Amino acid sequence: MTAFSNACSGKAEVQKIRLRRFLLGFAALIALPLFLLMNSVYEQFAKEARFKYKWRAQHVVKQIDNEIKTRIQIEQERPFEDYGFYKVTGSSSLHPGSLILSPLARLPDTSKIPGIIGFFQVDEAGLYSCPLLPYADNQSFVKEALKLHIEEKEIDQRLKLRDIIRPILIKNGLLKTRKVTYSEVFDYSQPSSEDELSQSAALSPDTNEYQSPDKPQSPAKKVASIIKPFTARLDDGGYLMFSRNVWRGQEKIVQGFVVKEPIFLNDILMQAFHAADFDVPVLLKLYSGERAIKYMLLDPDKKKFELGDSDQPEGRLLASFALAEPLQDLHIEFSAVRLPLSRGALVGTVLLCLVLVIMATGLWLIYRLGVRQIDLNEERLNFVSAVSHELKTPLTSIIMYAEMLRDGIFSSEEKRQGYYDFIFFEGERLSRLISNVLRLAKIDRNDSDIELSKVSIATVLDLVRSKTSTLIENSAYTLNLSCDSACDDKQQLLIDSDAFVQVAINLVDNAIKFSKDHIPQSEQAPRNQVDIGFAIKENDPKFVCFSVRDYGPGIDKAQGRDVFNAFYRVGNELTRKTQGTGIGLSLVQALCASMGGRVDYVNRDIGVEFRVCFERVPAV
Repeated sequence: MTAFSNACSGKAEVQKIRLRRFLLGFAALIALPLFLLMNSVYEQFAKEARFKYKWRAQHVVKQIDNEIKTRIQIEQERPFEDYGFYKVTGSSSLHPGSLILSPLARLPDTSKIPGIIGFFQVDEAGLYSCPLLPYADNQSFVKEALKLHIEEKEIDQRLKLRDIIRPILIKNGLLKTRKVTYSEVFDYSQPSSEDELSQSAALSPDTNEYQSPDKPQSPAKKVASIIKPFTARLDDGGYLMFSRNVWRGQEKIVQGFVVKEPIFLNDILMQAFHAADFDVPVLLKLYSGERAIKYMLLDPDKKKFELGDSDQPEGRLLASFALAEPLQDLHIEFSAVRLPLSRGALVGTVLLCLVLVIMATGLWLIYRLGVRQIDLNEERLNFVSAVSHELKTPLTSIIMYAEMLRDGIFSSEEKRQGYYDFIFFEGERLSRLISNVLRLAKIDRNDSDIELSKVSIATVLDLVRSKTSTLIENSAYTLNLSCDSACDDKQQLLIDSDAFVQVAINLVDNAIKFSKDHIPQSEQAPRNQVDIGFAIKENDPKFVCFSVRDYGPGIDKAQGRDVFNAFYRVGNELTRKTQGTGIGLSLVQALCASMGGRVDYVNRDIGVEFRVCFERVPAV
């Protein structure tokens, strides 16, 4: 039987391993397409989120382009004549050939064009003039400025602005670095009209800048002008130059203005970026070619706006746009520091987690059910093996002793009586075993024949004594019967007498079986004794408890939850020496439940005590 149990146990472990592998493989087969599907869904949601923020970024760029276009358009519509210090008003009978100050002769208004330095004009010969200065010669300019009541502080400021613009024009190739002479500009071999001379300013002998006339001249003959759109160039020194080509007849003149790039662009970018409807931190980078010239970080969560000229860590690129003319050489990149999950993605995440939890729970339940079935199958096989052993061994002995008695093989009358006793006791044990199996089968089929009736405690005690006396006598144990004084003859129990007796016999047989061959640690403790008694339950006086106690090793806590399971037997199948089938305590629990009672156990200092509690029924 030991080899059979060992083989069953090994087979059960192999089945459990196969079950685990199968379920893990099944889970992987389900999880793989599920994750692929969710990954595809997340990619779709991410594309939608990027498209949404790309659209918002495109709207920001449009606002930037419109703002730049609006500001440049004002300058585009400025007439050619405004780029001089003086402006000819036209001729009339009252005021022939009158001159007035040009609108650009005043210091630049930074409220209209943020960061503006000043305006300039360069003719085809490379001669440079600034509307802030009527003369190239500083002394003549100061003299003229004082006549116009311009303060000395403003005069210095105008000179500084002119000196800032000139190197920028040279760097961008609009102005020659060498000096241009008077004779290179005007060819006296060809006749010139008085109007043309009045419009062309005199030249300073040592500079390539215009010298305005000392006295107002008569208005020139009007010449048609063709004005081209503005173009822009970004200077490495942080200046942005806007210029346009003007054709007056065959002469090409370049006009324009210079602004401080950080002030001009920051004002426009900040206005558009602040108005953008971004709900996540967004990084804006402005590039000139491959060189990043500035960044802006908008964090709506912290209500924070950062502006700088150094590179920032890259985010997730959303979109890249080139600005419209005249800043087409600049492009803007929008990057999201993080993209939030959309509502659909959040719902998908929750559903995915729910599916995973349900799948994991279902697989765990299937595994537990499979393990339980494997264990149950193993227990049934062990039960068959145990029952076979429990039947075969006593039957073999009974047949052997019966043959000896039939053939008269016995040495004395005492021996013959011993053979009769053995046959009797083994027959009783077989009868109990068969009765337990039949009773358990009926309970499993819900075909219980329990009939409850009122029985006094004294009657129950006599029944237990009479039915267990043979079992006690055969095991060389002593029976200690006791009854609490509170349990008098008037107290009754609503039970089935036969079922209760079967409960008592199983508990006593279990006590003898597991306390046999056990030596108590205390010498004062009885070795071969079983205590049976009735007592009022301590914490609930409405119940009477029938108890059976042994003085064996007790029940280990780790096995305490399984002792009432069908086919379960305490100990290892490979090392167990006690007889049994594993259905005794399971049958006890089932019978007690069918009679309305409850069974449990308590480990004592020595041994274990099983208690069956029923509600008291007062005698009529």
